[in-house]
Amino acid sequence: QKNLDANILVRVFAAGALCCSGVHLVLTPIDVVKTQMQTNPAKFDNPLTATKIVYEEGGVGGFFAGWQPTFIGFFVYGGIVYTCSEFFRRLYTDQLGNLAVNYELLIVLASSFTAAFIATLPLVISETLRVRSVAQPDYGSNIVDVAQRMIREEGIST
Repeated sequence: QKNLDANILVRVFAAGALCCSGVHLVLTPIDVVKTQMQTNPAKFDNPLTATKIVYEEGGVGGFFAGWQPTFIGFFVYGGIVYTCSEFFRRLYTDQLGNLAVNYELLIVLASSFTAAFIATLPLVISETLRVRSVAQPDYGSNIVDVAQRMIREEGIST
């Protein structure tokens, strides 16, 4: 097992960031339809109707509303989760010493839980921006505009 030097940490972060953000970017259309149904159920009453309305109102691009915070949020989340999972797996294994072989599954679960817990804060922030971008398309032209307006109008605790 190699030491976790800066080179390995950067590669693990990059792998997690690219994989996680790429998958979620591809799934953005499903997220848009779901968000529309949740935020405006009177208009978007079922998945098929919601899909049709999203397409009619925004074309193919309408399915990618909020893609910026989705990509950025899951880029950060994936990088943190992959890196922290590896770090904590090694830490917990080292702490248990010879007993670690008996607790491999618990070590993986504990390190994954710890990593996900740490990575959730930036993801929650990006998801807040994504939901606002999808539910109110005219709220801002990009993630920075949306964030600035939300902070200005609602404060940092939004």
